[in-house]
Amino acid sequence: DMSGRENLIFSGMMNGLTRKEAEERAVGLLERVGMTYAADRKTGTYSRGMRQRLGIADVLMKDPEIIIMDEPTLGIDPSGMRELTALIRELSVKDGRTILISSHELYQIQEISDRVGIFVKGRMIACGRIDELGQQLQNEGLFMVDFRAEKAGKRAAGDMGSGQTAADAGNDSFGRSRAGEDRRNQQSDADDLKNMVRSITGVRLVGVKEDGTLHVESNRDIRAELFQKLMESGYLLSELHERGGDLDEIYRKYFEKAGGDENYDNRTEDKKSRRSLRDKLIHRDKE
Repeated sequence: DMSGRENLIFSGMMNGLTRKEAEERAVGLLERVGMTYAADRKTGTYSRGMRQRLGIADVLMKDPEIIIMDEPTLGIDPSGMRELTALIRELSVKDGRTILISSHELYQIQEISDRVGIFVKGRMIACGRIDELGQQLQNEGLFMVDFRAEKAGKRAAGDMGSGQTAADAGNDSFGRSRAGEDRRNQQSDADDLKNMVRSITGVRLVGVKEDGTLHVESNRDIRAELFQKLMESGYLLSELHERGGDLDEIYRKYFEKAGGDENYDNRTEDKKSRRSLRDKLIHRDKE
């Protein structure tokens, strides 16, 4: 069981460096990946995040032009993820290296990648810059927006409701009744909003996300008309986001276009199982 430094020196010598060259390069790379403090510790004591950083240093001992990484952040805590993704980005931007990453964590890919390739059933069905792929979907007649809205005066009505007497507020049955009424009102508002949005020409799909945000897919840009409809119906728009640039949405749409709908749930379950494994590994690393 060798130390991190010994591993790098051995790797360098196996790839044609003299011992002196390997030692000098190892010193610089350990510093670059933030592992100087643990350079002489046995690698068997390293956490997963430390092993990932040492692995990057090991790759750099060969000074390659292309680096291939498979799920590089799997099992790493959030702080370690930020450090590792920043390092990966640096290797590309500052060093001019090509980094190929295979990952199910699409938000991380969107954060650090210049170009992406989307694979379905072993076949690449799309490749390009993320904004280009999103624009291509729009050119094909697919627009996606998420928004939040509430009835004008609803907040004021809520404030009036909170002015009940202390005796009422402390009454459990009153609290349960009020909570049930609020849920019914929220569901009614959501149903009204969905029906209103469906009346707009070109709308294909209207759904409600877990956080209450409404997701809309249409064959044209409906934002101006949506805003007008909301005003006419007495709603105040609080949030509106165009979603065409989200890699997760882009992936889902290309996946469906390629006829992968039947297996989409399997991908989702696979992603959940990977996250479960990652959480267990994070817990183990912290121990």
